[in-house]
Amino acid sequence: MPFIGNGKFPIKVVGESFYEDNLYSLCGSATDHMRQLAAIAVLTLEGSNPYDRNAVRVDVDGLQVGHLSREDALRFRRVTGARDGAQFSCPALLLSLRGDAASDYGVRLDLEF
Repeated sequence: MPFIGNGKFPIKVVGESFYEDNLYSLCGSATDHMRQLAAIAVLTLEGSNPYDRNAVRVDVDGLQVGHLSREDALRFRRVTGARDGAQFSCPALLLSLRGDAASDYGVRLDLEF
């Protein structure tokens, strides 16, 4: 089921640093200026997550890139009323930047809920 926002990409995905290899695969090498890559994110309600039973996982092209924050996950679950394992899609922006010799990646979602 697709969820589409207003084109402002207000929702920040958290935990991207744990998935830098996946983001590198999706974005390529970071450059000295910010790049934004359009994508479609798949959000999966992940009740079996050992750290948060309300977790909402975020994948792009079959690769995990992070989770919704705890607060956003709770709100998203309330709005959808869906059960664990349910999946939703929405537009995403992958952000790639190189700064101080380290790569920095981010993911923003175009969701309204």
